Amino acid sequence: MKCNNCSNEATVSVLTTVNGQSTKKYLCEDCAQRIEESNAFMIHNGLNFDNIFSSVFSDKYKTENAKRCEECGTTLSEIAKSGTAGCAGCYSAFRQELLPTINKIHGTTLHKGKLAFGADVKLKQKRQITQLEQNLAKSIEAQEFEQAAVLRDEIKALKKEGDLCG
Repeated sequence: MKCNNCSNEATVSVLTTVNGQSTKKYLCEDCAQRIEESNAFMIHNGLNFDNIFSSVFSDKYKTENAKRCEECGTTLSEIAKSGTAGCAGCYSAFRQELLPTINKIHGTTLHKGKLAFGADVKLKQKRQITQLEQNLAKSIEAQEFEQAAVLRDEIKALKKEGDLCG
């Protein structure tokens, strides 16, 4: 395969994802080195991803007595500094705080990656149940109890169907 920047043989592949759109470039060693040097220049001048990521968090999360992830003990401040979560549990522990940032970075909060065989059916079913639960809450709030009962029964049926398929 040829380098995307010149006609040399490509030895490096670079995958870049911006707003959920992934692009893959193939580079020769020289072009990859030039890109790495320009990235080092940006980092040296304070333009690195960690600074951008941490800037979207408010200072109110940078306290000593901050909430910690129950699984790994990471704080939101530490996530902001490193740009990475400590473990999968961090996404649950800091869900409300991370969602706006994830949305800004990826353009969505829904996973759009590859799914295991059959997982797309379960994911659609889970999304349908979530939508029905939201409608149920609205019906209860509006005191539309007959509609709420219908929605409740639909949710139960879908959950039971999911148990049989899973």
